[in-house]
Amino acid sequence: MFVMRWTKTEGDRQMEGMPRTLLLNASYEALTVVDWKRAIGLVVLERVDLVEEYEATVSSPRETWRIPAVIRLKNYLKRPWVPVPFSRRNVFLRDEFRCQYCLIGLSSIDATIDHVHPRSRGGEHRWENVTTSCGPCNRKKGARTPAEAAMPLHQQPYRPRWLPFTKKPGGFSFPEEWEPWLQVA
Repeated sequence: MFVMRWTKTEGDRQMEGMPRTLLLNASYEALTVVDWKRAIGLVVLERVDLVEEYEATVSSPRETWRIPAVIRLKNYLKRPWVPVPFSRRNVFLRDEFRCQYCLIGLSSIDATIDHVHPRSRGGEHRWENVTTSCGPCNRKKGARTPAEAAMPLHQQPYRPRWLPFTKKPGGFSFPEEWEPWLQVA
């Protein structure tokens, strides 16, 4: 049985709910997020190396551990490549929640999807033809191409191979202990 014993520090404010642990592959590639109980179990069974810890501790009747923030598998886990699903949210993540015309930062509520080559003119609904746009830019561009509207794109749309964790509004948030181990957008 584990008993939570919190040592409050400035960095622990995010952990008041449920501590999360970042699991890295042996190559230091981010794999997934596990809960603190699973992370401690992997450390105790010596299946992972401890990379970063939180200040918070948990105790059993015989032992006390600091909660792992980042752990790394000792053996490399080969994973098949899975394409990033095409979705509204994933387009926003790819474009870092920024309008690709005016570069204003957006929340997921304010962001819209714009078809670079308009659908009314044969444009397809796919990664390479959609981009994140704010409402005013989307309305200003209308059913024209960026060249016709004199609104150049900051970044050409592309099919991402993976989606990064992000601190942008509406994106994923993560503890500061994870930052060195993630490729942040």
